[in-house]
Amino acid sequence: MLAPDGFSRMADTLEIVGAAAHGMFVTVQGVPTDRLGLGGLALLEELRAAEPELDDYWALYGAQTAEVLLDAIARSDGSRASVLEELFATEVEDGIIGSFGFDSRGDTTAASIAILRVDGDGPGLSHLSDFAEGATVDRVIDPDLRLERE
Repeated sequence: MLAPDGFSRMADTLEIVGAAAHGMFVTVQGVPTDRLGLGGLALLEELRAAEPELDDYWALYGAQTAEVLLDAIARSDGSRASVLEELFATEVEDGIIGSFGFDSRGDTTAASIAILRVDGDGPGLSHLSDFAEGATVDRVIDPDLRLERE
C-alpha cells in the first residue's frame, strides 16, 4: 500500500491502524536530515536545544523559505516586481535544505520525495525529531524536472 504524507505522523498511523500498517509506504516531500544542506542539521540541533519538544521537521523548510525571501528583498529595488525577479533568479548552494533554484513558473527545483516504509521502530526522517518515527527511509527519489507540466 502506498499512502500520501497525511499518514507520515507514524505515531498516529500506528495507533489507529496498528501492526497492519507495517510494510506500508508513505511519500513525503523532502529529504531525510542526512541529505540536508551543510547548515540544515546544525540548525535543527540548535532549534531542538532551544525548544526540546520541537518535533517539526518542516521548521527547516520554513527557515530556508524565510532566508530566500529576505535575501531576494535585500537584492531588489523594493518593488514587488523586483522582489519577484530576484526570487526567480535565486540559486541556493548548500543551503539549509540543500542546493536548489526556481523554474520559469517559480516552482522550486528541490523536488526530492522520501519514501518511508512503516516498520514500527524506524527513526523516520531525522534522528533529532520524532516526525515519522516508526518508519525507515526506503529511498529518496528525485523526479526528472524535465517532465514539467506545460
